[in-house]
Amino acid sequence: MKKNKKIKILYNDTHQNMSYSHGPATFSRYFNNFFSKQKDFILMPIIFSHGNLGEESKINILNSRTKKYIEIIYDKQKISENYQKEISKKEFLSLLSPTIKLLSDYIQKEKPDIVFLNGFNLANWILLYSAYKNNIPVIVQHAGIWKQEILASKYFFSKSIMNIFFSMERDLIRFSNHHIFLNDFSRREFEKNYKSKETIEKIKTQSSIISLPISINKNHFFKLNNSNHKGTANNIINIGSVARWDNIKNHEAILGLALSPLKPKNWQINVVTKIPENNKNFDFKEKYKKHINIISPMKNSDLKNKFYKKMDLIFLPSRFDVSPTVVAESFCAGVPVLISEKVGWYDLYGQFGLHCHTFKLNSSDSKKIDIIERILLNKEKKIKSYTKFFNYLKKKHIPQKVFPQYLKLFKKYSK
Repeated sequence: MKKNKKIKILYNDTHQNMSYSHGPATFSRYFNNFFSKQKDFILMPIIFSHGNLGEESKINILNSRTKKYIEIIYDKQKISENYQKEISKKEFLSLLSPTIKLLSDYIQKEKPDIVFLNGFNLANWILLYSAYKNNIPVIVQHAGIWKQEILASKYFFSKSIMNIFFSMERDLIRFSNHHIFLNDFSRREFEKNYKSKETIEKIKTQSSIISLPISINKNHFFKLNNSNHKGTANNIINIGSVARWDNIKNHEAILGLALSPLKPKNWQINVVTKIPENNKNFDFKEKYKKHINIISPMKNSDLKNKFYKKMDLIFLPSRFDVSPTVVAESFCAGVPVLISEKVGWYDLYGQFGLHCHTFKLNSSDSKKIDIIERILLNKEKKIKSYTKFFNYLKKKHIPQKVFPQYLKLFKKYSK
């Protein structure tokens, strides 16, 4: 990179009019806030929008109060109509070729120094491949593993489409210059899902572990949330969860807990989610609505006081979740979290004496209830472990510690 030359970063952003934020959107907010203040960088956020059926791919330039966006509009509906068909990769790529050409031409014209992928999906593959065609260095942050999300919702896809998607995620090994994982769990699982000599070598030599950024007041100390748990039937015990309506979040386990005859009568199950208004899994949705207190999604800034502070415990039974912010946000509010073995915080829980706050995915409802009861009864005794875990979060996860590591990588790989 030439001296005093500003580094242009082209990266996938998210629509800012969302009523609440999922992981990549929350990360984008922190990312934008940090790098917009760096004088050596020019941000080029790109968002992918779904066009009308038959509409040609096109680029729009959008201006917000704080920045300019590149919007790629493409015919996602036409593409998704092929998700349950048995078609070849060549046929499927022909559906993407107009969008690839459009984005490739834009990259060739604007010449970004770095392309940064925040997570991975079909749209991000288009960005990955377009950057590769133009010989632009790519840095990817593995916000999850796409293969696991696809397998969790495999009834949406034909076998050939699933294999095409798996091959696209495998392309990250060939087309990316550096891999960022959020924890050891994420790196191990990626290697396991795409095991090969090339994968192992690439991950060994061209990867980093950088913690997920979380907003934590550096002057804040852990304080156990005032619990309602008194051990009597007159006191409501609030068990909460925050999970988008997605099979990978394992809402079946949440409903199973709510329906269990062994569940104490004074327990109330509360979930922040939005149930799609369609007939898919209609009976399941009706049971869920009947037995669970459903709370409309809210902004992250509202979750602490309007939700976490009212809970005695957070329950996170995900089938696979690399680094859900729910865990850190809940602990910041003084509320312990019970997680499945497939949640990326599992390793850290063990390091801080919180293995008793985990469960195996195949555990029975009675086993989960037993674990929850023990957590509720022994929260005061675990304050030392909670405090150590919280202090770790403050040390490793605040944006001021996280993003200088990204800054160094961007400078290293920029031309």
